Amino acid sequence: MRMIKSLLLGSAAGLVAVAGAQAADLPVKAKPVEYVKVCSLYGAGFWYVPGTDTCLKVGSYVRVQTEWDANGGGIPIGFGNNTAAAAGRFTRTDTNELAFRTRAALSIDLRTQTEYGTLRSYLEVGAQQSTPNDATEAVFFDRGFIQFAGFTAGRIRSYFDINSFAPYSYSNNRVSGDTGASGIYGIAYTAQFGNGVTASLSFEDGGASAAGVTNGGGRGHMIANMSMPEFALGATAFDNKGFTFPDVVGALRIDQAWGYAQIAAALHDASGGYYGTTLVGAEVNGHPGEKQGFAVTGGFTLNDIFGMKGDQFAMQAAYSQGAAGYVTRATGAFQVYGSGHSAGFGWVTDGVFAGTTPAGSSIELTTVWGINGAIQHFWTPKWRCAHSGCRLVLQPELQLVAGRYADPVESASGPRYRCGHSLQQAEHGIWRFCDSRRQRRAFARHLRHRGPERAERPVPHPEKLPALSA
Repeated sequence: MRMIKSLLLGSAAGLVAVAGAQAADLPVKAKPVEYVKVCSLYGAGFWYVPGTDTCLKVGSYVRVQTEWDANGGGIPIGFGNNTAAAAGRFTRTDTNELAFRTRAALSIDLRTQTEYGTLRSYLEVGAQQSTPNDATEAVFFDRGFIQFAGFTAGRIRSYFDINSFAPYSYSNNRVSGDTGASGIYGIAYTAQFGNGVTASLSFEDGGASAAGVTNGGGRGHMIANMSMPEFALGATAFDNKGFTFPDVVGALRIDQAWGYAQIAAALHDASGGYYGTTLVGAEVNGHPGEKQGFAVTGGFTLNDIFGMKGDQFAMQAAYSQGAAGYVTRATGAFQVYGSGHSAGFGWVTDGVFAGTTPAGSSIELTTVWGINGAIQHFWTPKWRCAHSGCRLVLQPELQLVAGRYADPVESASGPRYRCGHSLQQAEHGIWRFCDSRRQRRAFARHLRHRGPERAERPVPHPEKLPALSA
């Protein structure tokens, strides 16, 4: 009996020990998981970076397009000084009637509240392939800026720009100087006056790599020395002074529920290199005096016109002397060929000078002006149509007009070209340009919203279609 009691007590002790050991092995209760929290300070799509008070928004898009009778990206056939220009011959071997573009991009928008206001950084990068120019993928970088206390610095959309064609069409027509598609380097300050009224002062890239014979970045620096072999079929060389100071841009703008309106002006360096027929050893020949060009613009976009939700009407006009890149992005050398002896050629400059020694001429600035407009109608929230028109004139070097191929004719003053009786010989032996039937199809299209660096509320990327107005 005593043995049985010992066994029972021992078993009970063993059970208690096992139970105690199991209790000691129970997991400790975990801390609550810190889920990502929505940040509502800056609109839809933002969330807090875990463990910080920084708000983050990640965006992306993929764009696929196919063109007939145009180059990849909607560029008219014959534009440019590479394969695209040779395609202007419209032969079986030089010309591609069918083209495509595939583009993908990623954007990151970071914002943090500080005692002096919102600190913001914005980045957008991507890659694309466009036929026939891109044999492989091409990486691009069109935005990368910092904003703080009214200042914006980095790769931005120019504060000179107002309307853009991109949200309304895939056509890459180059009939305005808008920088939204590729961006431009700038440092700007924007003052807020209330009721949507702002004033901006910006220092921007007027051609930072434009020393010598190159066009440069930014707005481009394009001064031609007529004593040098500057012009060839599908190619242009320049005689530029090196980058000395940035372009100065000022803008006054109002944004309200009815739309927006803006006026702006820019000062552009249009100084040339040296006299003589070559850049080698040209320092001894002297040079033309310093020259500054300028550009002015004004435009507006009206929302919900005639009381129709989402409908828009927009107009813009721009005028420049010695600053062609503010009115057109078509700053290359163009060639278009037709049947028989028909052909059209074009070159664009900021100005020209006679470079003969010992005494050359001063720089004569090129005058460029343009006007465009568009109207858009929403049939349903998902279906819409748009129509636009434009006029772009460059004097004396280049004129873009709608008409037939340029036909060579003879006159008492020598050979000249005509296109619908509106193409004549320009000064300094530079031919004006006549666009073809194919280019007219790709020439007209439309507007763009301001870039993301301009707004407190979310703004669509240039490649994205705009949302309905609030």
